[in-house]
Amino acid sequence: MKSSSPLFAYGRSQQKSELARCRNHDLLKDPHLTLTSLGFRDLPLTLSHARLGGLLSHPHKDPFDRMLAAQALLESLTLVSVDTVFDDFAVARLW
Repeated sequence: MKSSSPLFAYGRSQQKSELARCRNHDLLKDPHLTLTSLGFRDLPLTLSHARLGGLLSHPHKDPFDRMLAAQALLESLTLVSVDTVFDDFAVARLW
């Protein structure tokens, strides 16, 4: 989508400069090492997650979203997503 608004142009230039800064960033070189050093941890998919994901009563049928919601609920985690569909799952959501 093209736009001549200054705000759009500013947003695009910000995206480009952030991308340029990230090209040599450790996150791109070794994402697992970088994220674990920041305190992130792997969250394997368990049978309990799969079971709850299948049992969640909601018209939203995307299995990946249902699995994320189930993991967040069972592990008492906050899900970082702009997608408001998670609000209907009663998941704690940031963003």
